[in-house]
Amino acid sequence: MCIDNFWVNESHRESDQIAGAPELKNLSGSTVLHHMFSRGPDELLSPHVRAQWSISKYSHWLDEHSEEDVWRVVQSSLEAYAAKVNSRGDTAFDPIYPIMVAYLKELQQGGIRS
Repeated sequence: MCIDNFWVNESHRESDQIAGAPELKNLSGSTVLHHMFSRGPDELLSPHVRAQWSISKYSHWLDEHSEEDVWRVVQSSLEAYAAKVNSRGDTAFDPIYPIMVAYLKELQQGGIRS
């Protein structure tokens, strides 16, 4: 199964190869984005951590909301990370950040089927 192959092969992929993985066509955009959070630094907080929600509460929220709603909370988390990096005067982001931003932008513009 392609989805299983993605998770097995994912650990061998560099971060910049994730967005181009052929198996992604079988996963929702929000699933891919949430996986990318797991590759980021601790300060790149996933939406549920940022909202101080339990996994259970976030899971319920995900079940009740659209992909577009999820993309908005992901975008907020990405913006909060960028603000944190900029506020301390850094100019370099973790390598997964621009990949996530570009992937999210493609999702929002309809360039990727979610």
